[in-house]
Amino acid sequence: MKKVFTRSMMIFPILFLLISITGTTSFASKIDNTDEFIELVKKTDYFLDYKELLVSETPYILKEVTKEDSLPNGFLVQYEIKYNYELQGEAKLTSILSIVYTKDTEELSAAIIDYSKVLTEKNVYIIDLKTNQEHFGFSVRDNENYNGLEKEINKKLDAIKISNNTNQASTPLYCWYCTQTQSYGGNIQDECNGLVGTLCRYGAKTIYTKLVCNASIVILCYVPQYTLCVDGYWSSNCYLENAVPPPAS
Repeated sequence: MKKVFTRSMMIFPILFLLISITGTTSFASKIDNTDEFIELVKKTDYFLDYKELLVSETPYILKEVTKEDSLPNGFLVQYEIKYNYELQGEAKLTSILSIVYTKDTEELSAAIIDYSKVLTEKNVYIIDLKTNQEHFGFSVRDNENYNGLEKEINKKLDAIKISNNTNQASTPLYCWYCTQTQSYGGNIQDECNGLVGTLCRYGAKTIYTKLVCNASIVILCYVPQYTLCVDGYWSSNCYLENAVPPPAS
């Protein structure tokens, strides 16, 4: 799980896609420090609409960002969120809410990097928070980090099923009711900050592109946190919250 992605050139189109679709909001005055930035972020719909899905209100990443000449030009915050948890299977992967403030334009931009379909479709999507439209981001089908993540998850799931006998029910009418979950993993590759910065020196075309690059929104380098059900029981009441039907025979 520690190798840097070899298909690094994929970062170019993904960065440009994120830039072109990200929702933007303008403000009357400039933000001068991270405290003002976070205060502003927490008042926006971008934050409030997803507040209940946050893994933590403590930012996953919070940093000042610069232009190519190294002069400060804004701020970046990223939060891990439980996006589409209700639509995921036994393993539920986190996604990233990314918000950037640009001083030059006095705009706030936001997007969700959606990892919720990685295990089923092998794809990552980008959600434009201005239109709520979903856009294809990139495939992880041949990515070593995500193949390793899937193997790790399946190994844990097999161990949990053996321990709790969750793969059998006395009758097809019974559903598995989860009483305890546990979260694992979630990291960003340290080497990626340098990797993205190097690519951006050659690929950036606009001020905002450079801002995103310098902010190190390392889309390809994030390995999601995931949550598994580690304890529960079979119940005939399949309308219980967190009730999961038995596997198909």
